Amino acid sequence: MEVRIVQETGRGTLTISIPKRWAKRLGLKKGSRVILELTSDDTLLVKPEHYIEMPEIQNVLINATEINNKEVLVREIVSRYLSGCDALEIVYPRSEQELAREIKQFIKSKLIGLEVIEETSNHIVLKNLVKHNELPLNKIVEKMSYTALFMVKDAIDSLLLGDKVLASSVLERDDELDRFYFYAIRQLKQAIAGKIRYSEIGLQRIENALDYRLLVKSLERIGDHASRIANISLEIERKNLDSIKSILKSYSKDVIEIVEDTINVIREKDRDEAHRVIN
Repeated sequence: MEVRIVQETGRGTLTISIPKRWAKRLGLKKGSRVILELTSDDTLLVKPEHYIEMPEIQNVLINATEINNKEVLVREIVSRYLSGCDALEIVYPRSEQELAREIKQFIKSKLIGLEVIEETSNHIVLKNLVKHNELPLNKIVEKMSYTALFMVKDAIDSLLLGDKVLASSVLERDDELDRFYFYAIRQLKQAIAGKIRYSEIGLQRIENALDYRLLVKSLERIGDHASRIANISLEIERKNLDSIKSILKSYSKDVIEIVEDTINVIREKDRDEAHRVIN
């Protein structure tokens, strides 16, 4: 930490000096542009403009030949993605073409922005092509909210009507919900770490990051429960359901109403309505 005295130059312009070692470390010199930001707790942030506009691409190599478990490999990929990795190379044995196909399918179905830009018989290079401000948090929450709501509605209908096609559709949409969830977490982690400005992803204050973290996790969990209902719909014998169908209809009506009311609270930010839904 450094303490500097505010100086006055010209006609009331206030200036402070930057320690030389800091300027050298950040590549600042005469004429360099910096970004000033006043946070909600009255902290003054000073960041080099190039740090925001041209962040260093994080290149990560994952050697799948050293990982014998597919689930472990998937977790490694997701953890790098959530931490803000922009470029990822996966190396695997030439004999593991099926593994490569499954990994590409997982990335396509779960991780927004990561695209294959290079591929050979033993490696894949992926790069993030989506800018964080192209899909801010409020849009993510909106998309997650309505996806989760209709998943619940359709999962219940598939169970009551015995519609296996509808049940399968619910399971497919769970991947879409996961995509938005993972991307939201990625954005929040980067904002908290100071790699991106929190205002650019729709946060009014950095303290709101935890609120959004809990919110998107809750929406993702709603989708998980809808998927469980859809799976039951695919497996259950109709004769075992007929005796409790009227009870299910009654409960499902209440469940859908709660989910709808909750989504309205999220959209309108209505405190009184939130208390009503909770009660």
